[in-house]
Amino acid sequence: MITVSEEGAVDFERTARVATEAFGSQDVTFSAARMKWLYERAFGEGYTVVAVLDDGKKVGQIALLHENIHLDGRPVVATQLVDLFILQAYRSQKLLPRIYQEIERLCEARNIRLIVTLPNVYSVGPNAHFLKLRPFLSLPIRAGIGLGRFRPARRRTHQPSGRRAIVRGGRNRPRTRP
Repeated sequence: MITVSEEGAVDFERTARVATEAFGSQDVTFSAARMKWLYERAFGEGYTVVAVLDDGKKVGQIALLHENIHLDGRPVVATQLVDLFILQAYRSQKLLPRIYQEIERLCEARNIRLIVTLPNVYSVGPNAHFLKLRPFLSLPIRAGIGLGRFRPARRRTHQPSGRRAIVRGGRNRPRTRP
């Protein structure tokens, strides 16, 4: 039987293995140490893991990282959604709504009124559909090209001795030429 609920003590080794399997790519490997650091220390206000279990065996999850954000100059308790994954065999149209319902229930119970996401292309739709999240801030993408080290322009000046000096932008000791 599939259950969706808050996970008590997180086994980060097991969670990292399930996450790696859920992504199903040779290029993606989750680290238990990284997940533990992210959840416990990155934001400092604690975390909640909503686990998907099949008769006690973890088959998916989403993590809520709690943080304080200043909104209109006042601190507000917020949570950030990270690490949503479900093993391929358990993915269904019925399971995802249950996960988001549990997120909503937990946020309401803890008086969390602000959810922050940094969504990838796969999570934008579910975040908007289930939690009615909308983009608050979009940053424009800017790119530039470096053409090597910047060198200030040379200026030629005449010294009273009649000798020319080449001065490089802002240097105090000009070189002289005959």
